[in-house]
Amino acid sequence: MEGLSYPSRTMPYYTPSEIEHILALTQQYQTTSPERILLGKGAMSREERILVALQLSACVALSRRLPRWAEVGAFVPSSLALEQCSSEEAAEYKRRFAREDDRLLDLTGGMGVDFAALRAMTAHGVYVERHEELASAAAYNLPRLLPTQPSEVICGESLELLPELLERYRPSLIYLDPARREGGDQHRRVYAIEDCEPDLRELLPRLRSLYTSLGCPLPRLLVKLSPMLDITHTLQSVPYVTELHIVAVRGEVKELLLSLDLSLEEAMPEAGAVTIMAANLLGSERPTQIFT
Repeated sequence: MEGLSYPSRTMPYYTPSEIEHILALTQQYQTTSPERILLGKGAMSREERILVALQLSACVALSRRLPRWAEVGAFVPSSLALEQCSSEEAAEYKRRFAREDDRLLDLTGGMGVDFAALRAMTAHGVYVERHEELASAAAYNLPRLLPTQPSEVICGESLELLPELLERYRPSLIYLDPARREGGDQHRRVYAIEDCEPDLRELLPRLRSLYTSLGCPLPRLLVKLSPMLDITHTLQSVPYVTELHIVAVRGEVKELLLSLDLSLEEAMPEAGAVTIMAANLLGSERPTQIFT
């Protein structure tokens, strides 16, 4: 977790040796319930008990949603991170947007599931995450998932670091998963793109300006959005969109994907120019259903 000069701790939140210790304890107590671990007394510290109980309680969900991650013994930094991340199937669907010569930049790293899927298809990858516990977990998990494809993990505020990130890495593909902004009306089922952060309407012109000043080709973007987002309003508000994918897993819509190309001459394509596709992911044993 080195490289850029960013305002954060020098040491990662969890060191690799600390994570390995937690995973070893988890293996040792694999037949013990998480509740018993939390209430028990003995050699483990309070923090160790919390983390071991978390790994035990996450075991079933990890095996079901992220079988490859479970296979390599991935560390789960929080139950919320596991709950909010894409399933392995949905993450792998995103690979169609990546190219072998792409230089990938993920501005909202999270648990790293989507980043890992995209990084498997690209020439280079940089993961950026503001929360230290998530970045530390990614720094541990990614080399185990992609042993021959090293990635750079940076803990910091991606929007603050953006000029330096673009100058250093010159990404051709930028991925982000905007979160619903805290403080808004969380009870509304459908909400607007301006309720999310980073705000694409502010980010896109900034990206174009920074790339132009660097004199390098304008990038493509892949943006993951909630299916609760107002699709019509989004397409009317976000420029440079070329494709919208509505992604379902076994019949349940899980996410929206916007594919953007900042090199387009027309920022807002004419009505009907955006390709809209619906994909239903049915698992490895059955082909994906795609409708246009």
